[in-house]
Amino acid sequence: MAGIEEEETWDTDVYQLETTDPVQGGPDGVDNVPHKALANRTLWLKAQLLLKGLKGGSATQLFKVKAGVAGDDAVNKTQMESALSDVGDLSDMGTSLAEDGYMKLSNGLILQWGVVNASGATTTDFLYPISFVNGVFNLSVTMQRNDTSTPSYRQLMTFSLTGATIHTYNSGDKYHWLAIGY
Repeated sequence: MAGIEEEETWDTDVYQLETTDPVQGGPDGVDNVPHKALANRTLWLKAQLLLKGLKGGSATQLFKVKAGVAGDDAVNKTQMESALSDVGDLSDMGTSLAEDGYMKLSNGLILQWGVVNASGATTTDFLYPISFVNGVFNLSVTMQRNDTSTPSYRQLMTFSLTGATIHTYNSGDKYHWLAIGY
């Protein structure tokens, strides 16, 4: 016994068998047309639920259809897509694994990191790879010494949604930073 091969599509109609239809089985047989349409819709809905779950939504929210026709219990593809439109796009989450990089998490938290090369005793501004939208929880700076025979220190001056200012003291030192925000 073979199973129906599903396709992740929303079939607009589910065929109703008529009393005059001949009995025909097989992949393209008329008796399997409605089953295949329902199987396709089920696979499509499963993919939408998975997508919704990845984006932090709930299955209940998925079925709250905005533009339903009065008295019509059926949910069509346009209504389903409309209900999903508020979810956004998974491509909004992003990652850059460069030396100055970032990672956006699905809950809105953003982690960013980078390196500032010191050019002596100076104030140095740097920008994050991407701007934070709402706030910065923490910015930490650590130093990688070039010459351990002389003392050196760093001082975090200011930070904002777009970058920070540090004071460096020895040329050749590297200042690694990590920022957490949303």
